[in-house]
Amino acid sequence: VFPIMTATACQLKWNWSTVYLTTENTASCHRTNHHKFDTDKFDFHNTPQKLNDREHMLKGEWPDRGCAYCKNIELAGGASDRITNLDFPGIHAPVELDLNPTAVRVTPRILEVYFDNTCNLKCLYCGPHFSSLWDAENKRHGNFHQKGLIIPNDFLKSNNIESNKKKLFNWLQINGKYLTNFNILGGEPLYQDELQQCLDLFDQFPAP
Repeated sequence: VFPIMTATACQLKWNWSTVYLTTENTASCHRTNHHKFDTDKFDFHNTPQKLNDREHMLKGEWPDRGCAYCKNIELAGGASDRITNLDFPGIHAPVELDLNPTAVRVTPRILEVYFDNTCNLKCLYCGPHFSSLWDAENKRHGNFHQKGLIIPNDFLKSNNIESNKKKLFNWLQINGKYLTNFNILGGEPLYQDELQQCLDLFDQFPAP
């Protein structure tokens, strides 16, 4: 059970991390602004921004970045993502909250990883962040510029993806046992070598 019951507490902020190895960004909600994390420390779940957001929520305050989405829905009398996610089925609170129910530096229970944009498709509704074939076409043809509409090719992929993968696998060896959900996103996960690498890793380091 998620024990933090202040008026703004959000389980996503404590339990969830999305990691983009392509851009070295992270977030703890799809609605909030993504931000860079220190890939040397590789503590993507406890960035200064996330710690600050949790501290605000402990005080019953809304964080500054992105949380206005839920705030506005709740002010209008609706059920926001924050409210609907307070009771995730099958998700447990971070282990640190067993000893300190107001801990802000915690281990996530839900991890989503974008290993790369490798994909064998170039769907019309997608983009270079999630399709290597889109990215290749953009590099070949440059910016889209037609009838006053300009769509810049501004996707810059990190040069450190391979070293960041190794750091992520090291993190999973130590912390994977605490996860209840692990999502591999893409690109196309079934087309990426990292899927099999993750299966092999969890064979060696089981996550119940």
